[in-house]
Amino acid sequence: MKDERRRSTRIFFAVVAILLLTAAGVAVWKAASQSNVGEPVTQEDAEILLEETVAYAKAGDYDGLCRSLATEPSVCRQLAEDARAQAPSTGGAHPAVTGFTADAGQFSLNRVSVLHLRGTRADGTQYTSDFAVVRRPSEGGRQVSSLTPVYWSGVKYSAGQPCKDGEHQGDACGANTRKIAP
Repeated sequence: MKDERRRSTRIFFAVVAILLLTAAGVAVWKAASQSNVGEPVTQEDAEILLEETVAYAKAGDYDGLCRSLATEPSVCRQLAEDARAQAPSTGGAHPAVTGFTADAGQFSLNRVSVLHLRGTRADGTQYTSDFAVVRRPSEGGRQVSSLTPVYWSGVKYSAGQPCKDGEHQGDACGANTRKIAP
């Protein structure tokens, strides 16, 4: 009888130890996941990436644009192919930045920032679009890339979830957008 109690006690403590270790592992994993979320891209860095993107687009180098600047090159190539007929204006004016959302949601473990644009295509039609950008891990640290580099297509970014920033926790994305006068 004594041996049976000892055995039951050992099993009980083994189960409790396993549960405690599992809970500790989950807590450590969750903390590590949240700490890997990068800082959102600044407006200045987003505008620098937009300038590079505009240069590729005006040159008609959609493959170079997608290979060099897109977060998802294969998706970018498909969007660029679909939007080729609506080419951006090759002369003069760049798209105007009409607003900036500093923290529009999250893509993978990367926080998304968005430049809101207005511009004119080569055929004279106007568009408004979102140029969503993230910092993604790279060998040299974190590189800025675009989720929506085919800006002239009129694409709008949607996080599919509430925005996450200090002031607008749980609000719809765009609630923390700063409008910029043209």
